[in-house]
Amino acid sequence: MPSVEEQTAIDQVFQAADNDIRLLKAKGEKLREQNKGLIQKLLSGKVRLKINE
Repeated sequence: MPSVEEQTAIDQVFQAADNDIRLLKAKGEKLREQNKGLIQKLLSGKVRLKINE
């Protein structure tokens, strides 16, 4: 059995990892929403892409 100090250190690592995962999931959701909006603008013709050849 690890010592109380070691258990506390392990817990802090897991809490930091959980926080990072939450932040990345939130960022991913925001990017998905932004993507949906951009696709709608492209499909509606409000925005056009310039293709350089």
